[in-house]
Amino acid sequence: MNMKNKLLFNKIAFISLSILELFIYIIFLSIDIFSFDINTIFIKYSGIILLFLYSFLNYKKWDIEHISFRIAYLFTVLADLFLLVLNSHFIVGVSFFIIAQINYFIYLNHDTSKKRISAYIIMYVLICSILILSISIILKSFEPLYFVVVLYFILLIINTISSFNKKSKHGIRLFIGFILFILCDINVGLNNLEFVLNNNILYSFVSVAMWMFYLPSQYLIVNSLDKMYDKIRKRSTI
Repeated sequence: MNMKNKLLFNKIAFISLSILELFIYIIFLSIDIFSFDINTIFIKYSGIILLFLYSFLNYKKWDIEHISFRIAYLFTVLADLFLLVLNSHFIVGVSFFIIAQINYFIYLNHDTSKKRISAYIIMYVLICSILILSISIILKSFEPLYFVVVLYFILLIINTISSFNKKSKHGIRLFIGFILFILCDINVGLNNLEFVLNNNILYSFVSVAMWMFYLPSQYLIVNSLDKMYDKIRKRSTI
């Protein structure tokens, strides 16, 4: 496939993906907002699967940067399988999100030496472990799920900051995507608090807000690759 046909294929794939994702988004959001008696789990999950397939079909490059991205999104799909579809084994699901965030970290810092990346990850895990264990000792309780959730959320914050520091168009997409990701997770946390569960209006909003933020976040994260490929296309035409 020559460069002209490849660019045309990529453009058609991007437009098709955008239309399908918008269609999926409008459907499940409408059902959730108006409280129709329809299960939206598989509608939501289809949007994630579609993005995963798109990341493989539209982007052919296989280097450390893109391999780490695909691994990250593979584990995002697996995490959603447990947390959304199966609605069980939450520690496993969040652990998969941790693996995804570690690979996003590698993706964002691929130009850094492997030893330095490994040191960063080890340092992060040690600091988080000490922090969580200290809190557990103070509160005289230890909950494994809280442990993995804190590990995951801190790494998500680190990746959000890293994407902001990229100072490029694809970095901006990533940054906005991660911000929406954080907003989704904040609502997930609120959804488990007693005062939210006891307030029908607040609970209704939080329940809708989780995926209102989540699918757009994943769409932007996956399509951040597109801006990176613009650089590759420009090099190939020089």
